[in-house]
Amino acid sequence: FRRALAIDEKALGPEHREVGACLKNLAKFFATRGRYPAAEEYYGRALAIFEKDLGRENSLVAATLESMADLFVREKRFGQARRQLERAVAIREGARILHQDRDFDAIARHTELQIEPVQIADH
Repeated sequence: FRRALAIDEKALGPEHREVGACLKNLAKFFATRGRYPAAEEYYGRALAIFEKDLGRENSLVAATLESMADLFVREKRFGQARRQLERAVAIREGARILHQDRDFDAIARHTELQIEPVQIADH
């Protein structure tokens, strides 16, 4: 992944959406191996690229926020996880209202399920 990242950054530029996708993949890789600081760094960089390139209300931004929330839950950083999930839900809900698409309902239900453990852990 790191080699692919270097190639993409050189060929496309460091703020291209494909670079963001590569960063997100690297973040997932590190998260699954318990290397949380590296994962957080890569998720943060990917999120910044997606927000700048696609806008703050894009579904890819929401998906990245959800991945970051999962990382924060693994680290027992429940407050940060909750903030990321709340923002992701708001994006998903906004998209559902705009598009009235049944698929967004399924995504929103899935995301709501992710919020419950965070709410319980906060109490």
